[in-house]
Amino acid sequence: MAAPEEEEAAAAESEGGEGGDEEALRRLEALVTDLYRFRDTLTPRDPADPGRDPADPSDDPLVAEMEKTLKLMEEIQVSPEGRGRALVLRARALGVAPEVGGERAELALGHALKLDPALGVAWRQLGEQRWRRGDLRGARDAFGGALQQVWGPGRGPRGHFGGHWGSWWSILVLGGS
Repeated sequence: MAAPEEEEAAAAESEGGEGGDEEALRRLEALVTDLYRFRDTLTPRDPADPGRDPADPSDDPLVAEMEKTLKLMEEIQVSPEGRGRALVLRARALGVAPEVGGERAELALGHALKLDPALGVAWRQLGEQRWRRGDLRGARDAFGGALQQVWGPGRGPRGHFGGHWGSWWSILVLGGS
């Protein structure tokens, strides 16, 4: 017979309730955290290493660990309501090696935002992904989406900074839009 805690967790997951989602999302977050810890412990490889092709990421241990983590993440079930947040975590995992996973991270973030446009963290990560690949207009739009989640539509930082700062913020950061 299973322990009462295990039975409660299994019941919450099978019901697809908020408790099950929160537990599943914690497990996903732990996988992503472990992936970034793995990245931080790697010693940098010499790009001039004659035995390594820099264009071939297949021999990169970080990419291998990222793919392993993504497979483990796919095994964790999340309800449709938590799917957007799970996709943001997937994008974070893909972002550990942006030269390999950047495009897939952008796709995951786009899906997350279709499911839940109020995910400010997804807007921010999307802005970072677009910035990395040089799409400054797309990055600005995504960061603007993140700011709308903080300040609401039609509002700027005026309420937060007071006075004329809102108009300056709009001109300098958002390009006047």
